[in-house]
Amino acid sequence: MTTIRRLAAAAGALGAAAALAGPPLITDDPDTPGENRWEINVAYTLEVSPRDGAAWRSWEHAAPLLDLNYGLFDNDQLKLEVPLTILDPADGESARAGIGDALIGYKLRLVDEESAPFSLSIYPQVGIPTGDSDRDLGTGSPSLKMPVQIGRHFMDDRLFLYADAGYEEQFTDDEADSWSAGVAAEYQITEGLTLCGELRYEAGLHGAADNALINLGAKCRLADSVTLMGAVGRSFDPPESGSSLMANFGVQFSF
Repeated sequence: MTTIRRLAAAAGALGAAAALAGPPLITDDPDTPGENRWEINVAYTLEVSPRDGAAWRSWEHAAPLLDLNYGLFDNDQLKLEVPLTILDPADGESARAGIGDALIGYKLRLVDEESAPFSLSIYPQVGIPTGDSDRDLGTGSPSLKMPVQIGRHFMDDRLFLYADAGYEEQFTDDEADSWSAGVAAEYQITEGLTLCGELRYEAGLHGAADNALINLGAKCRLADSVTLMGAVGRSFDPPESGSSLMANFGVQFSF
């Protein structure tokens, strides 16, 4: 994500430092790419399940995960996310690959930290069942996410603190609905290097397991429009659910 446009006199100076919030973390922020600007994230992601009773693990890859974002105006963002999913299931069946479920969304920043103590946005997203549910590459049904994001920059924009919270409805009996919330921080060590981390909690509904996770990562800006990023994490409560390993490594292009 890019930082919010500052006062007109500082906007040009800040443009080169954009595209630093959000990915590779799960927690999202209220920033948007800017009017008529693109932010494209191309990533490899991995999620490894805990061992089952037979000591097997399920490995799920997105190779790649394509995340396209475009700003119609300064305070909004259109999103299209599509993964190429590779699943190696824990039950010993052969691995399979194909397009996973897509995600479309629209973020609208309602409050800007230039005129308020913080920035605030809403980000409704709809899951599109483009994955083959018979091969466990998709849910087979649409979904709806309704999150809210809040954030503020400190220390001359070197420190960015943000959080999100929301509800996800799965329109199928095979997938659990949930509430989730996360807090994240990003700190700019040097002009081109930023460290980031997050804590998240997901509360499953209708008997589904809860899940808490931690993610730590870094971002390295190679040029004004190109940023390398990566994060590694895992679930920690309860240890028998969630993910034994999570990873996200990718490149972000902003222009």
